[in-house]
Amino acid sequence: MAWLLVLASLVTQQAPQPDLLLYRFWRPPNVLSVSGAITVPLADLVFTPDSAGREQAATYAVQVEFRDSAGNVLRSESWARRVTLPSGVVSPAAQAVETLAFDLAPGRYTLRIGVTDSATGATSTLERAVEASGDRPATADLVLASDLRRASEGEEPPQGTFVRNGIVITPNLAGVVAGEQPSLGLFTEVYPPAGAARDTAMVSLVLRRRGAEAVQERPVARRVYQAAGGVETMNVPLDGLLPGEYLIGFRIAFPDTTITVERAFVVRGATREVAAGLFAGLDAAALDSIFEVSKYIADAWERELYEGLAVGAKRLFLERFWARRDPTPMTPNEAYAEYMERVAFANREFAERRRAQPGWKTERGRVYIVRGPPAERYTSHEVGQGAAERPFEIWKYAGGRNDKYVFYDQLNNDVFHVIYSTDPREVGLPEFERRFPGLADLVRRM
Repeated sequence: MAWLLVLASLVTQQAPQPDLLLYRFWRPPNVLSVSGAITVPLADLVFTPDSAGREQAATYAVQVEFRDSAGNVLRSESWARRVTLPSGVVSPAAQAVETLAFDLAPGRYTLRIGVTDSATGATSTLERAVEASGDRPATADLVLASDLRRASEGEEPPQGTFVRNGIVITPNLAGVVAGEQPSLGLFTEVYPPAGAARDTAMVSLVLRRRGAEAVQERPVARRVYQAAGGVETMNVPLDGLLPGEYLIGFRIAFPDTTITVERAFVVRGATREVAAGLFAGLDAAALDSIFEVSKYIADAWERELYEGLAVGAKRLFLERFWARRDPTPMTPNEAYAEYMERVAFANREFAERRRAQPGWKTERGRVYIVRGPPAERYTSHEVGQGAAERPFEIWKYAGGRNDKYVFYDQLNNDVFHVIYSTDPREVGLPEFERRFPGLADLVRRM
């Protein structure tokens, strides 16, 4: 949904050059409710050191003005902010964040933002046309957040945050994640279409790399929304993702229609080490752990050879093991990176927590790691429980034999086993079609 508005700076002179993100929400009967975040680059301000030389301070002023289509000023406000930093060079990435909120009746408006460096008097301004159609949207903007938490009673939201439906949101304004344990918070509001209020909807988390066809989709909840709408919010761990651009969001499936809301984000730097020489310095336990998850693609002779090696030989073995599977030897090992990304996904999505089984050791995890994400994935939550008495999943892969896999939770304890597959390497249950006629019919129709 293209509701996110990034305001281009209209620089009148050398001064702090702000940007503004607007997140649009809806309120009945026809009100556009907007939360905005103004970013002020601190490196553009003039800082003054204190007498002790330990700190430096700067002050800026913010001016906000709304005009209607006729040019009449509807609202005007201003405030000042003092910023104190340790002495030294101010990072180019350092910024202050100011938030604002406003409601608009249907119409066309102009929002004007000015930021003034109090030390020099230099001011930068930006303007943006905002249109409130009054129409009821399917969802609000999806907000990417670095932190989401429930607001305390009577709490004043801290600087740089805003509150929606009792949730304090610290927006991730740059849409960038990095580090060894990256994560994103997601927040949106869902406004069910006409006739769908009080229907049961299946909410799924969707994640895909920009430009890729494969989509990782995981059901997270069943919801019954009131006519005025409801909230979807969650924190998503993203460890294991390779650097690049991704799309993340929610897919809300009502009985007669499906709504998808997504937002782009960027992973910077490797969230796990994947470069050549990765195994240098690792001890025997770490090396064994890496080879253990690699056994799904190891030949019999490789598994036998590894067991008798000393620590140094194990390091060399793993380097050569993955070098043989590297499609482009002159670049970082993409095969290893993708494989470990699949392992990380399997551990997030398929862990059997009741018996403390990591996701990579499960049957769904094994198939996912070896084959990658399926082209189509159906769950009992999506197609209904009528085809079988217990939870199930059906995966279909594109290309080659177009293999299909049926996973079944026989004991209803979140432990899934392959009970049927067109992959000749898999061993399913005998007389599958007789014992599970509903599932067999679904597989035939896929």
